[in-house]
Amino acid sequence: MNQINDMKIEALVTLAKAFFDRGGAVQYDELSMDRVCCITPRRELFSPPEKATKQHTLFLDCSSFVFSTFYQAFGYIFEADVTKDMIDLTNIRVFYYEITGKETEEEKVSVMKKFKETLQAGDVTVSVYNNGNGHTMLYAGDDTFYHCTSNGKKGSYNYQLRHDNLFDTGAVYCVNSSVLFSPEINGMPSRNYLFNEKNLRFCILRPLPKVKSITPQTQKRIKGLKNIYAAVTCSHPEGRSAKIGEEVTYEVEVKNLDTSVRYITIIYNNKKDSFHLNPGEGINKSYTEIVNENMVEDKHICPPDILLNDVEIYVPKAAFYNMDYSAELLSLKPEEIIDGLFEKKIKSEGVVYHLRENSNLNSIFVPSLFGGYGVITPEIVKTPEIRTRRITLSSLHEGDLIIYKDSPNTPAKSVKYYGNERFDFSEGKEASDFLDTLFGRFCFCIIRY
Repeated sequence: MNQINDMKIEALVTLAKAFFDRGGAVQYDELSMDRVCCITPRRELFSPPEKATKQHTLFLDCSSFVFSTFYQAFGYIFEADVTKDMIDLTNIRVFYYEITGKETEEEKVSVMKKFKETLQAGDVTVSVYNNGNGHTMLYAGDDTFYHCTSNGKKGSYNYQLRHDNLFDTGAVYCVNSSVLFSPEINGMPSRNYLFNEKNLRFCILRPLPKVKSITPQTQKRIKGLKNIYAAVTCSHPEGRSAKIGEEVTYEVEVKNLDTSVRYITIIYNNKKDSFHLNPGEGINKSYTEIVNENMVEDKHICPPDILLNDVEIYVPKAAFYNMDYSAELLSLKPEEIIDGLFEKKIKSEGVVYHLRENSNLNSIFVPSLFGGYGVITPEIVKTPEIRTRRITLSSLHEGDLIIYKDSPNTPAKSVKYYGNERFDFSEGKEASDFLDTLFGRFCFCIIRY
């Protein structure tokens, strides 16, 4: 029984460290909710660590990090995925305490002693704050926690300034358990201290007894991908589309983060490459496909199958450049494009837009490149590719039109991209900053003729 439990803990820690090793490709997203209907357009729950690359930012918060780690390791799905709800999962809760604010120092020490004695590797700690937020952490054993946090920085998107906040350090940290049990760390107040003045209650969740088995993919990961960084990027990153006959290149990046020499095998569509990597050594391998009609499915080019040491690695999808559209679409005004793509819904919270399933504008609409705080996409939880989390200038083609609205009642506007990091009103950094503002607008979409 202990051996089985040890294997489960190893699976969890392997996944948690894999997220940690993505560095700045994982960003903290504390304000991921659309303000109108509380839909989460950026926070992901089911994605593997390898989805976070230099081309794709993976947005997580504390609870979605824990959720994703358990899901990837075991296929386990928590009955709640937000911290303030997770604390009430009584079926897996093994410790619970509500703070009165009148505890003496001796009483605090006694509670924390019992908390620490209860804590086991694989447990999840949950704290709920007086502002309705909270924090969730994964205990890896040996006085070590993994958690996703802003680490005191302003996380997520600033809707007032229409500006994203991204940090080189990333959002996943490995810390000593003293952050929970000491009011100060190195002379600075500990934000995660259990009796922090903002805390209302805290608990320990124990999901491992509910976990049936380690997924086959994770069993392979432990054997072949532990302490190995792997990422696949594409010559056509999110939003860029390729035509029939055009080359699409996939680059596989591998780095040995282990302390010993590792044998690496890449299988790309049944083509095998093998090599050794010394500790700290990395290598890049490129593979090229020429797009044909058989590779196109649902407005995307089917990605190749890529396995690294027998583990299937996430491969981004390139969009297909569909040049088959009717001439009358060229004369549509911005408001007509918005009306053709989005369905207006009246909610108790206000007006929202939802992407139409079958729009006659699909031939000119760039798949997934849409969003805004007034656009709801409930299906994004199970279908994360439906909507972009971030747009960069590399996503665009020369001639693309960006259509946007600042509010439900303001007229739609259009901006044309001229290539070389240039719109008609800005270039370079200013052009990049304009794209950043789109997520703070009511809605936006990208049109490509």
